[in-house]
Amino acid sequence: MGATLASFFQLLADRQPLGLDVVFTPSYCDSCFKQLAYYDLIPIFGYLRQHGHCRYCDHNIAPDSLIWEFIGGFSICWMASQNYLFNGHYLLVQILILQLAIFDAQHFYVDQLYLTQLFIIVILLWGSSLVTNLIPAILCFVVLTLLSYLSKGLGNADVQLISLALLAIGFTATLWLCLLTNLFILIHFLLRRTQTKFPFIPYFYIALLTLPLLPIK
Repeated sequence: MGATLASFFQLLADRQPLGLDVVFTPSYCDSCFKQLAYYDLIPIFGYLRQHGHCRYCDHNIAPDSLIWEFIGGFSICWMASQNYLFNGHYLLVQILILQLAIFDAQHFYVDQLYLTQLFIIVILLWGSSLVTNLIPAILCFVVLTLLSYLSKGLGNADVQLISLALLAIGFTATLWLCLLTNLFILIHFLLRRTQTKFPFIPYFYIALLTLPLLPIK
C-alpha cells in the first residue's frame, strides 16, 4: 500500500503543477508519450523490470519514483512492526506528510492546499488535546517565520510543518525530529557537496519514521 501511494503522489507531483489530469489520463512516457502497460506501473517491480528505461523509446527514467516507492513501502512495514499500522490517526498523518515530502523533493515548495489539508485533519483528529501545545506552537511559528524571512533558509511550508508537529506531538519530540532532519541533510551534503539546496520535508519524513525509537514518552 505504501509503495502504491508513493507512486500516486509522485504522479501528482509531476502533473499537478502543470495543470494536467491525474485521474482519467493514463500514465505515459514523458519522452515518447506512449501509454504504459499495466505491468509497467507496478510499484518498484515495474521500474526494475525495465531497468529504469522506457520499453518503447529506451528513455532513461529518473529513479525518484523508485526511491519513494521503496520509502513508502518500508514506511508501512515499519509502522506495522511498531504497532502503528492500525492507529488510524498516525497512519493518515504519516501518509499526508509523505505526500508533502514527495512534492517538496521535486519542486522545493509545497502547495498550500496540502498544508491546509494536513492542518485541518490534525485539528479534527486531536481536537482539544492540542490546547496544551497551542501557545508554544504559535511562538514557534512566529520565531521561525522571522528567521525564515531574515535568513531565507526555511521555506514557509517547513515553518508550518514544524509548528504543526509541535502542536500535535509536543516540544521534545519536535526538537528531536528537527535535530535528526538537519543531521540527515548534513550527511547528504557531505556526500554531495556540489548540491547546495536541499528540500526540508523529505528528511523530516525520514526522521518521523524514527519517532518510535526516540527517548521520549
